[in-house]
Amino acid sequence: MFKLRLTKGRSYTGYGVKATAESPCVDVEKKEVADALVAGGYFALIDGTAPASGSKDKPLEKMTEKELEVYAVENGIDLEGAGKKAEKLAKIQQALADKGDEPADNGGGLFGEDEE
Repeated sequence: MFKLRLTKGRSYTGYGVKATAESPCVDVEKKEVADALVAGGYFALIDGTAPASGSKDKPLEKMTEKELEVYAVENGIDLEGAGKKAEKLAKIQQALADKGDEPADNGGGLFGEDEE
């Protein structure tokens, strides 16, 4: 079972699922359907076996906008008000700095620099 959350738009209907801003989470049985919904950019995986995205080993700065959205959902980071990729990246980095955390997959310091 895969649990997905609507991350783009006010509603989505397709692949046998319906999600709205009021009810953004859906359960999907098949991995192929979960993969397709996440790849389409409207959903992020929040529980279940992760679809192969390849973003786990990427520094934040090298992630696509969609990968940043998934990262934010997986780490409980609110991207509300962030429109562009750079704004989403900045919000994620600020949220991590506020928590005193540093993502294990960012390739060094909080802003992608190697620490000495």
